[in-house]
Amino acid sequence: ARLEHGALVLGAAQEPAASEETPLAVPGATALGSAGLVIEAALLPRRDLGVDPGSAGDHEAFFDWDAVRPPLTVRPRREGDRFRPFGLEGTKTLKELLIDEKVAFSFRPLVPVLCDAEGIVWVVGLRRAAKAPVTENTRTVLALRAHRQEASPGARKGTAH
Repeated sequence: ARLEHGALVLGAAQEPAASEETPLAVPGATALGSAGLVIEAALLPRRDLGVDPGSAGDHEAFFDWDAVRPPLTVRPRREGDRFRPFGLEGTKTLKELLIDEKVAFSFRPLVPVLCDAEGIVWVVGLRRAAKAPVTENTRTVLALRAHRQEASPGARKGTAH
């Protein structure tokens, strides 16, 4: 047992194994086994979005598809990762973001990082980058939603995932 940012964490002292870089299916769903998440990606005409892109929750993000540089991949954090968070001036290290958001040290390797060919686009569940905001000039929106992966049919009830 150990205390991390005011939370009691029970478990082995070792860090979980980080997953490899995974291509993001656009459109489609991409399972991130080590993080226990699925990211669903859709391409929608701006007029069909139906929500204010600025009102996205922690597990949603909207981007101007024409401003994103494929291929899109999801990977674990890397030493020295830096990005420009949406709504902030300048850049911030991913390490600083995880500390500011009080993400427990043992969970940091599990935070998925979505990247395009030029860098970090979204720290899934925490913060999107300033890159590719949806504007009135956006034609196609990349709509992303992350959610917990459902247990496999053979999994026992009551088992932690």
